[in-house]
Amino acid sequence: IVFMIFKKKFNYNSFWFTQKKFENNLYRILRVKKWKTKVPTYDADEYSLKIHSIEDVIMNMCHAEVVHEVIFVLSYLPIVCGVVISHWWILILTSFLFSCFHLIK
Repeated sequence: IVFMIFKKKFNYNSFWFTQKKFENNLYRILRVKKWKTKVPTYDADEYSLKIHSIEDVIMNMCHAEVVHEVIFVLSYLPIVCGVVISHWWILILTSFLFSCFHLIK
């Protein structure tokens, strides 16, 4: 859906995609450089500079970021089912955990 709407055409210089002041320190605290390469990627070729230009890789990264943010929001949708299910706290807990994994990007 994100691809159909944006067609991987993003302004990567916009505020939404640029690195914020707090992010550099946060990434250092979380030691992102140590574990980021070990996280599975859906299609690693999309981020290969041997196959794509730097601008294509940046667009793919922007596209992936938007997808993760949409999934983050949609992960709270099951809480609506809590009205029907008596164990609604499980839905809140699992939605929260699932959304946290998608914030990592």
